[in-house]
Amino acid sequence: MTKLDNAMHSIAKIDAPGSSSKKPRRMAIARKVKKTDVFVSTFVSKKTATIAPHKALPTGGQNPSIFTVVRCNLWDQTVFVRQGLSSKTVVEMCDALAMPRASFLDYLQLPRSTIEARIKNNTPLTPTEGDAVLRSAKALVRAQEVFEDSHAASSWLKREIRSLGGVTPVSLMDTDSGFELVMHTLGRIEHGVVA
Repeated sequence: MTKLDNAMHSIAKIDAPGSSSKKPRRMAIARKVKKTDVFVSTFVSKKTATIAPHKALPTGGQNPSIFTVVRCNLWDQTVFVRQGLSSKTVVEMCDALAMPRASFLDYLQLPRSTIEARIKNNTPLTPTEGDAVLRSAKALVRAQEVFEDSHAASSWLKREIRSLGGVTPVSLMDTDSGFELVMHTLGRIEHGVVA
């Protein structure tokens, strides 16, 4: 039995109930889950709680749209990315941005030949590749909320922005910190601060 299996079948006490410590008793709760479940644990104070495991998301043989994944909560987004987003999400993003695929892949620092092969063979993206595509989709959705127009949002993401050092927002989607800069800039625009 692995350490994870042991953790899944037991309750691990962090502070013993009879300890002389003045701190509240804390416990890590774990419960047995099926193979399709994702292991979830949490800490609770003073009493035991029941935690329902998060199910691995069924796709029903179909791959969800990148914009469906964006509307999911963060946990589900993580599960989708780890399971491997469809390579078709790259095509979907290029269409939404009205951008050539080669340019989009260059901005995200993704190897063209590898992604093209994945699209051709309909194989999923790696978590790193999928995460970059998901970041760009989140930025596009946020820009659409701010500008209230999909064409304006797409144009803004492809335009050089002075407050972003004169680079295009889509070119910053290759890193988490670049993504945060873009989201922060969109927040400033939404609140009327010159960006």
